[in-house]
Amino acid sequence: MYALRPLFLLLVFGLALTAHAQTPNLQFSTYLGGSALDLSTGLALDADGNVWVAGTTLSDDFPTATPVSAYQGGLIGSDAFLAKLAADGAALVYATHLGGTGEEVVTSMVIDADGRPCLAGSSTSDAWLTTNPIHPFRGGDQLFTDAFLACVSADGAVIDVATPLGGSGDETITAMAVGLDGSLYVTGTTTSRDFPVTAGVVQPTYAGDADLATLEAFVAKLRPQNGGYALDFATYLGGAREEIPQGIAVDAEGNVWVGGVTTSTDFPTVQPLQADYAGPLRDLEGDVFLARLAADGSALDMATYLGGGQNDQITGLALDGDGRLVATGWTQSGDFPTTPGAWQSEWQGLRERFVLRLMPVGEQWMLDYSTRLGSAGGFEMGRAGLAVDLAGRVYVAGATVSEAFPTQQAIQPFYAGGEADAFLARVDGSGRDLGFATYLGGSEADVVTGLALRGNTLCLTGSTGSGDFPTQAALQPVFDGPPTTGLNLTSVFVTCYAIENEASVLTAIDVNPAEVDLIARETVTFSALGVDQFGQPLGVDVAWATTSGSIDENGVYTAGDEAGVFSVSATESTLGLVGSAVVNIISGVGTEDSELPDAFALYSNYPNPFNPQTTIRFDVKASAHVVLTLYDTLGRRQATLVERDYAAGRHAVRFDGRGWPSGVYFYEIEMGDFRAVRQMVLLR
Repeated sequence: MYALRPLFLLLVFGLALTAHAQTPNLQFSTYLGGSALDLSTGLALDADGNVWVAGTTLSDDFPTATPVSAYQGGLIGSDAFLAKLAADGAALVYATHLGGTGEEVVTSMVIDADGRPCLAGSSTSDAWLTTNPIHPFRGGDQLFTDAFLACVSADGAVIDVATPLGGSGDETITAMAVGLDGSLYVTGTTTSRDFPVTAGVVQPTYAGDADLATLEAFVAKLRPQNGGYALDFATYLGGAREEIPQGIAVDAEGNVWVGGVTTSTDFPTVQPLQADYAGPLRDLEGDVFLARLAADGSALDMATYLGGGQNDQITGLALDGDGRLVATGWTQSGDFPTTPGAWQSEWQGLRERFVLRLMPVGEQWMLDYSTRLGSAGGFEMGRAGLAVDLAGRVYVAGATVSEAFPTQQAIQPFYAGGEADAFLARVDGSGRDLGFATYLGGSEADVVTGLALRGNTLCLTGSTGSGDFPTQAALQPVFDGPPTTGLNLTSVFVTCYAIENEASVLTAIDVNPAEVDLIARETVTFSALGVDQFGQPLGVDVAWATTSGSIDENGVYTAGDEAGVFSVSATESTLGLVGSAVVNIISGVGTEDSELPDAFALYSNYPNPFNPQTTIRFDVKASAHVVLTLYDTLGRRQATLVERDYAAGRHAVRFDGRGWPSGVYFYEIEMGDFRAVRQMVLLR
């Protein structure tokens, strides 16, 4: 057990490095384990809805069903386990030990293109890794470990693949993904200068410190061959210090995304969002790294740091239906980058979960949204748990030590006690709303380590020390591990929910601002946003129209000379759905406000302070290109409110602060040689 403890902590705790919402419906929740320590770290749903779970066990009495191998772990070793639960959780269809007389640690599991469960991690046992091997077991110079991959036939009767992967140092696979071509993609860590890299890859040599045996990331593609897998490409990825990858995803073209944590100030960057390392220069604490490799492993299309001044780490990656990259992890940095309008942009806790999405803009990738997910004084942990549904909503899971974690439509709205409770949360497709969030746990420590989504089923797995973990329709309703206190997690749990997993359908159009008061010839920019059946936002292509004044194709409205109440409408181009706004023109021709100004000017916004809307007025003496920019108190640009040509006259722009954090902001106007800055305050 003691030999397992460092990797146990890494895997479980990640120490290494609204009104429209639908509540998931709990289908079943069960313990799964024997009388010693059991740790689950892999979860997958097959095409028939069966629930596959994999992990590491020290229990020689772990429940089995038609096993292909008996327990081999020995006195201080551990075995892998692989189990299959029926879709309704009512039966243990299959369960087996896997491994040799040394130590097996499982980190990841997938269902491959042939419907076979494949698990991976690290092993110190060589005798069992001999079925369709990529190469012989080589062992390491510290813990004598190789990474391993094992695949069992879909019925569990035969071990089809059991192979090592590594060099003369130490390796472990930390994450896996399946490509559309049936290939397996793996990433992990190595200390080997002779890791089996292939010709023509982006980084053929080990860049770490060989004397210190620093951890370098590797990425490999394994193509199907004769019932097993062969090495298609393998490359190092990293700098002079350490990299620990924790997520991998493959797009439709075979490009490979990898993410994790780096402590290297020379990590290779390509078209980066953040070019320089910002994290601490301490072991095992660093910045997030994200990288995309070309489909043949020959080049980096994009590679970037992402983080603030403290420890930031990726724990999971996924791609949504539009090929955008979604990532989750945790941050201890008050300056971790978040985006305007994000559900939670302000630092609150000691360590917080984050969720972000990258989208392509031309040849570059940019932050589409980035939000925190935490609580005041809280501490969020957990190695894994990320899935994206058909509507682009992100499910994320982990663990929290906070009694104030934000819950929404919760199944378990309260913290149940102990050192940690598991949580499950759903962030909407724009990153602006928390649609659902719940605790899950008992009176001792409970931590999620895996999440899987397929069809309308969402399942979690993890480890618990709670004898009162919430169970329902349980296959194993009673905690079978030894008594625990503190952070001793000794039994596996599996919990499954039914969710509404369907693609977004446009149901309505919202126009913003919905109402506005203007003087004659004032301008304001309207925006239109679609709403789907979940109440979540959708981008739409609209045609604008108005009953008075004028409006262009970009939604820029100019009030006419006639006072009165009028309307602006936005008509969606495909379905013909219409949204509208009310315009009240409060002054007509001949008023003092309609005279042309004799100077450029920027006025104080009104109202100020405001919540949520305010109007910024400015005078244009002669036709000019106007740029109006919003900054935070640190001088960082938050938004460009105006960037276009204006005719001479008095103009106004309406700013809507819904979704923005409260605080002081500065707005600067540029009109030719004229520049001016004023301050405004958004209150909540």
